[in-house]
Amino acid sequence: MMIIVNGLIFSLFYHAYMSELFIKDYYPYDTSFFRPVDRFNDFFNSYFHIANLNPYEAPPDSTRAHLPFTHLLQYFFDFAVPFPSPFLSFALFFAVFVAFFIWYCSVNLADKKPLLTTGNVLVFSILSYPFLSEIDRAHIEGIVFIFLCLFIYYYRKNKFILSALFLSVALATKPYFAVFLVLFISDKKYKEIIYVLLSAFLLNLAALLIFKGDILANIQNLLANINLNQKLYTIGDEGIYFSHTVFSAIKIYFIDAYGYSRELYQTKVLGFSKTYFYMAVSIFAMLSFYILKFEKEFWKKITLLCVAMLVLPYQSGDFRLIHLYIPLFLFINSGDDENRNTGILYTILFALLLIPKDYWHYSARPEISSSIILTPLIMIILSTVIITEGLRNAKKKFPTCGH
Repeated sequence: MMIIVNGLIFSLFYHAYMSELFIKDYYPYDTSFFRPVDRFNDFFNSYFHIANLNPYEAPPDSTRAHLPFTHLLQYFFDFAVPFPSPFLSFALFFAVFVAFFIWYCSVNLADKKPLLTTGNVLVFSILSYPFLSEIDRAHIEGIVFIFLCLFIYYYRKNKFILSALFLSVALATKPYFAVFLVLFISDKKYKEIIYVLLSAFLLNLAALLIFKGDILANIQNLLANINLNQKLYTIGDEGIYFSHTVFSAIKIYFIDAYGYSRELYQTKVLGFSKTYFYMAVSIFAMLSFYILKFEKEFWKKITLLCVAMLVLPYQSGDFRLIHLYIPLFLFINSGDDENRNTGILYTILFALLLIPKDYWHYSARPEISSSIILTPLIMIILSTVIITEGLRNAKKKFPTCGH
């Protein structure tokens, strides 16, 4: 808790006073969060896209690159209010996410003393960077987080069909949630995998049937939007800002080496992106093998899968760090005291992921800060410690025979 509190206090102090050493009151030196002029706009942009149930109308728009069900989920906050109002819909979105998150914290951080429980909830919510980042962006990922929490909850209760339903909702919004199918594989729940995939497909198909326009035309426009999004965010620079992926961190090298020519820079990044895809798939395959073969502790499996989901894609905004609360709370409540020193290390690493880390800004792109290196590095270290400990325990359990 002290790391989280001190991390936020130091960040506030730094941006309020020390940033004046650079350029007074100039973004990004005066905040740890995304562009102030764009605050909450992940919600409002999506709201206006879906207001007429025609999110894929031409011309191509990179902000309309979400899967159909993602837009339909956004539409719920328009449909659920008594009269059309973007601000009333935002208030409902805000209330649903914050209420669930506070409840989720209170359940996982409960103490015999109510005052201490309240303090724990406040620290892990309004004083933590992932929570504040999600509020700042107001991204639909905050609602998807709820479904992911419910998936994990029912999975641990061995209610696999129900857990599969909630995972399918998450998967229907973003393909990267498919990493959690490894859990079903590890428990030989192959039928549930089919349920997840089929349900996710049907949810997107239902959304397409609800939307205005021809289904085929909507699919073609969606693909055009995805292609444009890739050009701007993966090959271009937009996806690098406030990101925490390995790909984003590596792109700094390409900016240094080829930034003098936009065309050359994008050509080099495009070429590397193809190589990186195979690298990411290979790394995830090895990680999945480790989980299936060696890892026995549930919270560690979830941690490794969350880290893979966050650091391996081409782009991943910091608001998505909200998903780290799931393995964090599993760890807190695991009661694992087998190795106290390692437990302290896990605690420190998780805490460091909950604080701002933007204390150095890249001169060529000031919006790129030290967090783009530190955040994925901390997650990689966390994963490495888990895997190293797991392999060591496996070796102790099955020692090699000597002569």
